[in-house]
Amino acid sequence: VLIDPSDHLQRIAPRTTFGQNRVKVYSYLMPDQVASWTKDGLFYFATANEGDLRQEGTIFRTFGSFDGEEIRFGDFPLVNCRDCNSLENLGRLKTSPYMWSNFAEDACGSQACDSIQLNASLSSTVYNVMRSKATNKGGGVYSIGGRSISVFSWNGVDDDITTVWDSGFTMDNVT
Repeated sequence: VLIDPSDHLQRIAPRTTFGQNRVKVYSYLMPDQVASWTKDGLFYFATANEGDLRQEGTIFRTFGSFDGEEIRFGDFPLVNCRDCNSLENLGRLKTSPYMWSNFAEDACGSQACDSIQLNASLSSTVYNVMRSKATNKGGGVYSIGGRSISVFSWNGVDDDITTVWDSGFTMDNVT
């Protein structure tokens, strides 16, 4: 994902990788709004992907640095990329310790941790940006909310949904 999480209002500097380790950032698309229509036998839907997790009242609770499932990446003191969680890089980025991150599983032995358990593990568990235990693939950091508008299509038969268009970084450039 091409983003600028630094919040420098004087200059926008979008990137796809961050820090000395060139860590990639991916995005949970969290639609605030969805619109749908059909044309020529295909189903289309558009999503506004700025969303948040809206976890009020869930089992995850708010405790310490964790607001339910959300945490700013800079609040992870132990990251295996020396400068990734600095404010100039990904420090302000809202992320999650759950899928696809290794953090919850390494901290609690499963993805079923609450915020009290996660907060207790902040000083002893390394957030591994290089490899995800959940997928056993190359790691990265997942941003909450895509900061984009997406259009998807579905033919009504197959299991696959196709991304037709995504605004990408356009929204950040305009605002």
